[in-house]
Amino acid sequence: QARMRRDGVQGCWLTAAIFHLAVDAMPEFFQSLDLVLTGGDVVSANHVRRLLESRPEIALIDGYGPTENTVFTACESMVAGGVGRKSIPVGRPIRGTRLRIVDASGRDVPPGRFGELLATGTGVGLGYLGPDGRPEVRGGFESEAGGDRDADRYRTGDRVRWGVDGRIEFGGRLDAQVKIAGRRIELGAIESLMRSLVGVRDVCALLLEEGDRKRLASVVVLEPDSDLDPAGIRSAIAARSPEWEVPTVVKVVSVIPTTRNGKPDRRRVAEILREVTPEEESVAAARASFLKPRGGE
Repeated sequence: QARMRRDGVQGCWLTAAIFHLAVDAMPEFFQSLDLVLTGGDVVSANHVRRLLESRPEIALIDGYGPTENTVFTACESMVAGGVGRKSIPVGRPIRGTRLRIVDASGRDVPPGRFGELLATGTGVGLGYLGPDGRPEVRGGFESEAGGDRDADRYRTGDRVRWGVDGRIEFGGRLDAQVKIAGRRIELGAIESLMRSLVGVRDVCALLLEEGDRKRLASVVVLEPDSDLDPAGIRSAIAARSPEWEVPTVVKVVSVIPTTRNGKPDRRRVAEILREVTPEEESVAAARASFLKPRGGE
């Protein structure tokens, strides 16, 4: 912080996980900044609200986009009093970028319906380098017939939809869809729902696979004054989702481990969740399913 002030640093870019950590553990970090950009993963609406409550004048921007589209594809400017409880929109495309949301057949979907986000424009890369050092178009890059450079597009693999206000809402990764007992579950949707609970600061959900056994599981970071526990979280989710979307295992942690790139380290999260004993799991499930008597004392 002292060096930032000394060098006159006025803006910075933080991955979502580092942004969350800074808001939690070092809020004074933002005091000398005029501009903060964050992204690279789902940005917590709770953390955004907390920063804007303390620094309503700061320019806070969620920058969305894959590296294949030169990092930024769309941006959302966030302002004090304008952030809801659930999630931060991806926003609107930046200049020189055009976005489409399509179904599995490549047809445009109407507003409100989820589909895959395609990016087109000057930011789309030529592809990845092949073994001979030449561009090799693969991994989601596509070109329309005719060889028009401006027709190149990138399939992001992100599940999104158009909002009624023309902003794009993120709904998780298509490749983060898991299947349990024949039912498809969107991990991103589970995380979004859990983040919307009052008292939940951050969350990371995944599928635990142990032999033939598959379990939906999650770690959560709670607010210091939260009275939630794993059973309470599972009960809240069960009241708003079908039973197969309720995590079997919920573990409260002080911080979600991250990779060197500042993104959730799902391998380490899985290790933490596997430490939950069958006894803890069964007690939490029993408490979550318990219904208090109604009427009388």
